[in-house]
Amino acid sequence: MDDPTLRDPLLDRALLVWSAAMGVLACVVSVPAVGEVLFRGTFVQDADEVIRAWYGRCAFKNASVIPHSHLSMPGWTAVLALGEGLGRLLGLPLTLPGRLVSVAAGAWLLRNGAGLVRSAGGSVRLGRVAAALVACSPAFFLLTLTVYAEVAFAALLVAAFRAQLEGRVRAAALLAGLSPLVRWEGGLVLGLLAAVFASERRWRALLWLGLPYAAYLASNTLHFGDPLRPLANRTTETVFGAWRVLNSRVPGPLLREAAANLAILVSPVVLLGGLALAPWSLRHPRLRPLAFGATGLLATMLLIWHDTEVWSLRVFLPPTVLAVLGCCAAMAASSARVRRVGVGVLVAATLVTALVSWRWIDGLKIPAPGRFRSELGYHMVVRAADATEALERVHDELADPSLRWVLTSHMNANLLRADPTCTLYDHPLHLGVPRLSLTPRFLPRLALPDGDGLWVSHAGPIHEPGCTEVARFPEAGQWLARCRATTPPASRTAE
Repeated sequence: MDDPTLRDPLLDRALLVWSAAMGVLACVVSVPAVGEVLFRGTFVQDADEVIRAWYGRCAFKNASVIPHSHLSMPGWTAVLALGEGLGRLLGLPLTLPGRLVSVAAGAWLLRNGAGLVRSAGGSVRLGRVAAALVACSPAFFLLTLTVYAEVAFAALLVAAFRAQLEGRVRAAALLAGLSPLVRWEGGLVLGLLAAVFASERRWRALLWLGLPYAAYLASNTLHFGDPLRPLANRTTETVFGAWRVLNSRVPGPLLREAAANLAILVSPVVLLGGLALAPWSLRHPRLRPLAFGATGLLATMLLIWHDTEVWSLRVFLPPTVLAVLGCCAAMAASSARVRRVGVGVLVAATLVTALVSWRWIDGLKIPAPGRFRSELGYHMVVRAADATEALERVHDELADPSLRWVLTSHMNANLLRADPTCTLYDHPLHLGVPRLSLTPRFLPRLALPDGDGLWVSHAGPIHEPGCTEVARFPEAGQWLARCRATTPPASRTAE
């Protein structure tokens, strides 16, 4: 067996070249027109991605944005705040710092992935193969160029499981303990390792494991009066739709379409291999935490369905990465013939998925400027358009002292692209639409906010009780209306 503590110079050089190439590509796709053409808006330059970067850039001007950033956990928003804050000082395009952070996280993941396989008894060559398989996954490649948290979350998990394999218990605990602050499902891995450490009576490790998340829950309790409010208010049925285990409201055709889209992005062979990891790992006790982490994440993501969205496909990246690395690590203790067959299957599955993904993406149509496209399981693609004139009109309207708030959807990417300095925060910002929005205190409102305000819509002409259109900029996809609540205050907020 190779010494897992020894460096692999060839892999290090390859990762340096990979990082440089991905960094250049991240700079290129930060220009909306280029990113849209290259990837047809698939993850890159979609609306949710822009709002994450915008929240990060605005955090220094208004610290309340971090808990209010309901599209990212606060740990990832804080990381983006550091990157985008520096980017604002340097005049970098919105989203570029976040993309570069994802590239760095991807390189860290690949290096630790190869090290994990070697720590499980694999050869240097098998470690390189595992890293290459992950790097060639369409989901990993695309998401490494975005500001989404999945690559960083997966990198934390891989580093934690590698540390656990190598007996670095405190490092494993701290890395796993930070993961729920980046993606909520890190709590599943936290619970798994808590059980492992408790069975080994490693009480100090349990403290390192639980401290970051406990601090987060305590902060939520102080700020909101409820430790789970930010997560619950974006996932419960009464607010933004139902996320349930085996949701009975999801029709069969919708589920089949979602499964077909998932198969385009992630190889079914790899997913099935991931589900097979748990029983296989019974032969390899040291790999059980990794195997059950992969299968637990995968099963959870597969079984939780939304009324209309079914799945958010990018969340399958972390269990896919763990499945690939877990399979390679398990094969390290197998015969040479099993390794050859197993690696051959993984290579073939990855190449087929890459081919299918690129052909599918290449066939997608780019929306007209200012308009949008939505694909089941992916995110709304809002085509870039210059909304500067619309933003200027917004500020002209908000100069009226009688206006107390501004309301816009988080999907209004072009308005946020035109507002990299966060001037929308000159008035209390509510995210959503008149019938359902979030207040700056992260409370859902089922009607317009109190008093007079301005609604900026990107979905078309405004027809809403209590709202009167004052301006439209159809070429930028922006419609402005002055609004006043028409319902009693008692019915406006859902606790």
